[in-house]
Amino acid sequence: MTYEQYCNMTWAEFQIRLFAFNRMDKRQWIHTREVAYYSYIGGLSGAFGKVKIPSKKNFMDLGLEKNVKLPSKENLDFFKQELEAYNNRNNGK
Repeated sequence: MTYEQYCNMTWAEFQIRLFAFNRMDKRQWIHTREVAYYSYIGGLSGAFGKVKIPSKKNFMDLGLEKNVKLPSKENLDFFKQELEAYNNRNNGK
């Protein structure tokens, strides 16, 4: 891509290219993690029973797995009360 083509891109075209670049970069990092992990495991072949082998995620976390923390019951009750109060204020009750 030339500089002129870059300057003439719309915002949507730029976002599509950025999305594709990030996807390809992520795929390359996954491949790198696989190679490094199996190289590490191969190097431990003599000490297989002595060393605890980490999972791939713990070996090199790429941030691909999303940890979703659910709200507690107390927080849900609080939010329900606040929503009810808000609706009562806006409805004139």
